[in-house]
Amino acid sequence: MTCREAENDKETAENLYPSDLTTFNFAPFDIDPIDFIPLDSPCTPARGSWTDPPRQDADRGEVSPVSVTGEAGEKEGGMSDQSHDTAISSDAEERALIPVSEVDDGFKIATRQDIEALQNRHQLPANTGGSVSWMRYCFLSLYRRLMAIVFLANFVALLACIVKAAQGRFTYGQAANATSVTLFAGTLMRHENYINLVFWSITRIPNTAPIALRRSFAKFAYSQGGIHAGSGVSAFGWLVLYVILACRQLRLGTAKGNAMAVMSSVTGLVLLTIITTAHPTFRNRYHNAWENIHRYGGYTAIGLVWAQIILIAVITSDSNTGMALIQTPAFWFLLIITGFIIHPYLYLRRLPVDAEKLSNHATRLRFHDQTLPSCVAARLGHNPLTENHAFATIPNRDGEDKGYSVIISNAGDWTRDIIDNPPKKIWIKGAPTRGVMRIASLFKPIVVVTTGSGIGPCLSFLQVNPNHPLRIIWSARFPEQTYGKEIMSSVLTSDPNAIIIDTKVTGQPDLEALTYALYKDIEAEAIVIISNPKVTRDVVFTMESRDVPAFGAIFDS
Repeated sequence: MTCREAENDKETAENLYPSDLTTFNFAPFDIDPIDFIPLDSPCTPARGSWTDPPRQDADRGEVSPVSVTGEAGEKEGGMSDQSHDTAISSDAEERALIPVSEVDDGFKIATRQDIEALQNRHQLPANTGGSVSWMRYCFLSLYRRLMAIVFLANFVALLACIVKAAQGRFTYGQAANATSVTLFAGTLMRHENYINLVFWSITRIPNTAPIALRRSFAKFAYSQGGIHAGSGVSAFGWLVLYVILACRQLRLGTAKGNAMAVMSSVTGLVLLTIITTAHPTFRNRYHNAWENIHRYGGYTAIGLVWAQIILIAVITSDSNTGMALIQTPAFWFLLIITGFIIHPYLYLRRLPVDAEKLSNHATRLRFHDQTLPSCVAARLGHNPLTENHAFATIPNRDGEDKGYSVIISNAGDWTRDIIDNPPKKIWIKGAPTRGVMRIASLFKPIVVVTTGSGIGPCLSFLQVNPNHPLRIIWSARFPEQTYGKEIMSSVLTSDPNAIIIDTKVTGQPDLEALTYALYKDIEAEAIVIISNPKVTRDVVFTMESRDVPAFGAIFDS
């Protein structure tokens, strides 16, 4: 796959919403495998420049740049008639692949002149922070700071307990309790009800509160995965101490001692596997393997810890093992963790679905079982035990029948199959879970930026909050032909002056410069972006390094 195809065909990695709870879920987002664009990719336009739209060479199947056209029927910049016809012909051929009745319904599509005029009014200032900005907003992101705080706190406590153990004042049973506490903290961070509670609490902050306060809490809403990751790594450290103390304080060679040593060692190996495979490189490259390792490895680890806690109770009690268990703190933490694991399966159901094929690139699944609140995700799959694909839901408008829908664009084998072979029924697992777009209500006005199918999570907010002051930038290939008239109308209902960019006509815009210009133009309080990981990182960093509050899903939000 070419770099350009990666950028165009996979503009938004699914819809970037949390996946189901897994015990050591170091990554709350379920993203289909996509070809991520490297930071030094030639697809990334130079600051303040455009990337012209490509045309397909009919003979060689190669992509080459051509001049761009303005609105339909107009020539721009002295383009020759021949090159103009070539561009129109190329676009027409690609549009012919999209099953629509009409190509032009009169929806306003931004031209290059429109965008350049806005950018010229408010030019993007240079980043004067340099490496300091990168250190502050990238390397020391809130996610990493939370992870570091949790890890360092546990590290200090672990050192203190090692000293106490050397003095005979810390037992393997206490180490088991500490391991259970950190596992509980890590699991809690990924429970649907906890995530929803965090978003609900933070969005209760009034719009009159200082923007610095709203900005900090909004970041925390989708960065608390750092606590989850820090707790998971710390749990491994406590488990190692537990294994060492168990081997020292229990006699190896006895049946109970040998059983404890084997189970604790296997538990440590499972945890280490979960931690190492959670690295972004492995996760992106072998996503399905990572997901199953994370989920079923977590279940296995918890089962092994249960076995060890019961064995400790048997060893330490004289006769009443049950009483010894309920007096063990680890027992209660494990009981809650087990409830967290079971909880998503209580919502498991197989629902009928109506599929509306929007184009060869996207489809819309409509559900009629209930009406959902805004900005929540549904987790879909053909097999609930091996699949878990999270998509933002779009609630039906007030006055319509109850129900909601999700937009699925081609981002991998699973989504391609959904588009080509739409299901009659599909499994849904877990409680609906809030996503990043929910924090948009904290800021008035706000600039909403999205690419491709990222319009789905945005519509989840827009349709429930039609009067929220905002402006929209939506960049996509053939937006009307790919996503349909209804979605175009919904976008324009929320923002009649929405900047809708057809990248096959104008080319790839400088999204950072355009976002900043619109932010300044309406004197917005913040921007929120829903896009693929690279575009999200670039736009958020560019905005934050200019002191603009910016929010977008992170790798482990």
